[in-house]
Amino acid sequence: MSPKNCMVAQSGGPTVAINASLAGVIDGVMRSDMYDTVYGSLNGITGILNNDLTNLSELIQQNSEYLDRLKVTPAMYLGSCRYKLPNYLDDDSSYVFIFKQFETYHIDAFFYIGGNDSMDTVLKLSEYGKKIGSPVSKPQSHFLWHPSVPRPARLPHLLQMPWYRNR
Repeated sequence: MSPKNCMVAQSGGPTVAINASLAGVIDGVMRSDMYDTVYGSLNGITGILNNDLTNLSELIQQNSEYLDRLKVTPAMYLGSCRYKLPNYLDDDSSYVFIFKQFETYHIDAFFYIGGNDSMDTVLKLSEYGKKIGSPVSKPQSHFLWHPSVPRPARLPHLLQMPWYRNR
């Protein structure tokens, strides 16, 4: 059986909660045992497009204090971008590559942390994923939080693609 992994990225402007949100995603995923590896996409969606990814699971295993420090670290650990995906009806090359990356890395869930433009990206990816029948766009197979994991106090723009399911 092939591994099931997930990927997380940050986008938009840094806020006080964005790294705490990242720590919450990583902690929740690691505690849930749903995924073997959590990959981080550096500089938002452009990290996937540039194959600029980091294995966050290995980082956590190497440094037990990482998550606690990440929760209180300002700025954006994974970096950001202001890249807007084109409409896939006009040019689907970015989408084809992104979903090929999801397939290559066995990604079953994609978490994108950010604001309005980030949610536009999630919507576009979700629509394209549904169109091609990608497992990433099947909401019943993904959960954002494991019930035993406390959530950061404020998560206004944290989504799991394609639907946010608060547990």
